[in-house]
Amino acid sequence: MCSHSVDVFVNKCGVLYNYISSDHKPLTIGFNNLLQDHHCLPPNVQAASFKTVADWSRADDFSIFLYQNELELTLASVKAPTLTDLSCLTYSDCVKLIDKYYNEFVSCLNSAVLKCIPHRAVG
Repeated sequence: MCSHSVDVFVNKCGVLYNYISSDHKPLTIGFNNLLQDHHCLPPNVQAASFKTVADWSRADDFSIFLYQNELELTLASVKAPTLTDLSCLTYSDCVKLIDKYYNEFVSCLNSAVLKCIPHRAVG
């Protein structure tokens, strides 16, 4: 797309079909490992522990669009247990299977929020 040295960092690319522009549809490009977090902060901030939370008030239409796409991609890989699956298992195995599904589902939500929604530092 750009040059080999930049292309190696691209992890996803998409077309924004819902947006209108003059002569083309805008593209979204996701990058991995352009900068490592510890290089982005001054040394005294690196040592301090801090937490971030999603700041939904700063999420614009584009952030929401990316969030929806990320959820669609990640949730597609989560297999919900069927009643047939559950009816063949012991109670304990049913609980484990439902827990696994729940944890995968929540993990997809958390990952999409982390990747696509603006965050703010707390604490």
